[in-house]
Amino acid sequence: QAVPTGKWRNDKFTTVDSVTVSPSSTPLISVVNENKKVRMNISNLAPSVLTADLKELFSSYSIDSASVHYGEKGNHLGTGEIVMKKKNAQRALTDFKGIAIDGSRIILAVVEGGVGSSIFNRVQIVKKVGRGGIQTR
Repeated sequence: QAVPTGKWRNDKFTTVDSVTVSPSSTPLISVVNENKKVRMNISNLAPSVLTADLKELFSSYSIDSASVHYGEKGNHLGTGEIVMKKKNAQRALTDFKGIAIDGSRIILAVVEGGVGSSIFNRVQIVKKVGRGGIQTR
């Protein structure tokens, strides 16, 4: 595919929640907003773990919400999520590393995008190109 000519627009990118500070003769330092809300995905949850259990377990991290995921037929999916400030999520990652709940060692991952944003901000137009391939715009 040919590269378009002319001036490029950066209208397909979102802003980053960090600031780069460059004091006179020191290296660049990235300052990240620690109060930003993030989602922490939890996987490998035992079927016995309920939303109330996650709320209780993470209560000291000032969480905004917690939920265990269930399928359409009500089956426990073994995953859940918690919404909290980024600084609290980093602390929880450290504190819960290697922890097992009801015999299942949980896996935590912080997801920074999508919290509090509309679905319309995350939708992209997709078109099919030859033989079932997909091209995004």
